[in-house]
Amino acid sequence: MGSLKRPPALAVGQRVRYEGQNRGVLEVTPQAAVLEDTETPHRVVALIDLFETADFEILFQPERMPLSPSGLLETFAPDVMKQALWWEEHILEVLHGLPPGVEPGTPPRPGYGPGTSVTSRQKTKAAELAALGNEIKSGAVGLRRRRYTEDGLVGPT
Repeated sequence: MGSLKRPPALAVGQRVRYEGQNRGVLEVTPQAAVLEDTETPHRVVALIDLFETADFEILFQPERMPLSPSGLLETFAPDVMKQALWWEEHILEVLHGLPPGVEPGTPPRPGYGPGTSVTSRQKTKAAELAALGNEIKSGAVGLRRRRYTEDGLVGPT
């Protein structure tokens, strides 16, 4: 008798290997996953088929960037660190379609879901922040996103 094992947890924003290709996970439902595909905009694959494919592997799982060396972080005032952490939440939603810490299977909010580009997500984020009284243009969101991906938490400060 074979041993039972829990299937892997799959979430939007992950990169997986499936049928010899590296693909992005665009959407996950209880029965299927929507993956990027080279021949069509997306491909719907039953989870059972995905998990039982011989070459299936989760390659990348979106998560927060590692913290900078503590000596560098200690040079920032508490209000600057608070602002950097606030930006991190927004930048991660732009990058991955979901903010950190959401439950697996949580659908992205409108403007962040499958088929939206990073540029489109930046525009959505800028409009969202403007509606909350934080006037910022999508180009500035993009600049902070690039700094974050290059330098981690201290990049957007």
